[in-house]
Amino acid sequence: MRSRFIVVAFAVLLALVAPAVTSAASTADKVAVGYHLRYDGTAAGGWLGARKVWPRLVYRLDPGARRTQTPGFGPVRWVGVLHGSGPASVTRRDTARAAYLLSAYGTRRDHRAQNAAVEIALDQLLVGGRYGRHGARTLARLRQTGDAAEIGYLADYMLADSRDFAGPYRVTIGQTGATLDGYAQVRVRVTSKVSGRPFATLPVTVQVPGLEPRVRETDADGRVAVSWHATRAGLLDVGVTVREVPESRLLVRKPTRRGASRIAVAGVKRALVRHVKVPVRAHPTVSISQPAALTGTPTAGTFTVSAGVDSQRQATATLFGPYATPADAVCSGPTAADGVVDVSADGDYLLPSATLTEVGYYTWGVALAANWLNESATACGTAFVARTVPRVSVKVPDNRVAVGTAVRAWWTVGSLPPDYAGNLTVRLFGPYVDADHATCSVGSGRSEKIAVTTSASGWSTSYTPTRAGLYAWRVTLPGSEFSTPAATVCGGAATMVRIVRP
Repeated sequence: MRSRFIVVAFAVLLALVAPAVTSAASTADKVAVGYHLRYDGTAAGGWLGARKVWPRLVYRLDPGARRTQTPGFGPVRWVGVLHGSGPASVTRRDTARAAYLLSAYGTRRDHRAQNAAVEIALDQLLVGGRYGRHGARTLARLRQTGDAAEIGYLADYMLADSRDFAGPYRVTIGQTGATLDGYAQVRVRVTSKVSGRPFATLPVTVQVPGLEPRVRETDADGRVAVSWHATRAGLLDVGVTVREVPESRLLVRKPTRRGASRIAVAGVKRALVRHVKVPVRAHPTVSISQPAALTGTPTAGTFTVSAGVDSQRQATATLFGPYATPADAVCSGPTAADGVVDVSADGDYLLPSATLTEVGYYTWGVALAANWLNESATACGTAFVARTVPRVSVKVPDNRVAVGTAVRAWWTVGSLPPDYAGNLTVRLFGPYVDADHATCSVGSGRSEKIAVTTSASGWSTSYTPTRAGLYAWRVTLPGSEFSTPAATVCGGAATMVRIVRP
């Protein structure tokens, strides 16, 4: 785009201009940088260029006003569409162009030709008629300066520039998210909403949470790009501030004396503040905990999600197995169960409940889905064993016999895992006074071991007690890799026999 300031080609000409005049008795708003003219009783008479209402440079808006003196001015107010004092029908666009001229060109304190050109361009946009660019009063004023050609050329340049680059402005923001430890980017472009032309040399500050502000300047295409190393995951609220933006409204002060000219403040700029959400995806992790299980009983494991960003997604849990050894238990091959679990944040979650029917080794695999704030994550748990609970029982044929009578018990073993090998222990405890004293911790009689490898039943070896009292039979079975220990209850009614004297 063209520069917002006077091009270098004018620098030599402007350097030859005479020094600025700083005061004039005929005005209440002091003259600053410009040209003395003949006083003709109007606001346009006596001076062409910037004036000063401390500490700001200002320009008169009503050149035809008949009162040139005023004791002061009222408070500033924003004007989006100026009610002009001339024949020109001032539109919002005209007002915006005038505001741009004041902001971009109206504050030079060292070159009076530029300030005079600003006033001529303002009159063209906001007044017109005799005070238009080629109006009679304008041409007469220019002749008095001795620099008419230069001032006119600059005024034409400013008017053309304002047509292309006056506001209001559009700030377009694009973003590229990242994964944690990658690089995210925010892209900013500033253009005129009306012409679409890009706006160069504007300072842009990009504030990323947790980082120092990054300041860049828009390029010739009105663009700025800022990248950063993403060390914080989540939906980042990134602030974008475009500074030194010319106003598209006039900042106007009315005179305190009726009939005098209004003034507009020069050099008014603003900051355009925008925000953009930039997603930085986390690298969550998943860990799995599953205790040993029993066949026929629901499993009760959990998985834990860590280092993620709170947001809704799903985890698919798959139970693999059974396997013969822990080393075989991997997250592939046969599956015993699966399910989907809703995940919203870091924390512990229940694995799907599964009732296993086969003994062996199993392992859970969990696949946590990705979303816009989290990468996917998978985990394969440690192998756990599923064991069966064997069935054991013992009962006596007679609950009451005489001393000297041989006694025995019928034992049963069932639900053993494949390849089981162990010794069933059959033992008689007693004598006890009554059932309340039966503890199966001390007693008489023989302890018999019977090798079992599969479901079986049979009689224990006979034994003849010599003492009267209450006796209790009990059987125990050791556990194995795929089965738990098993034992009958001490003192069950069917397991007890009373030995009495004849």
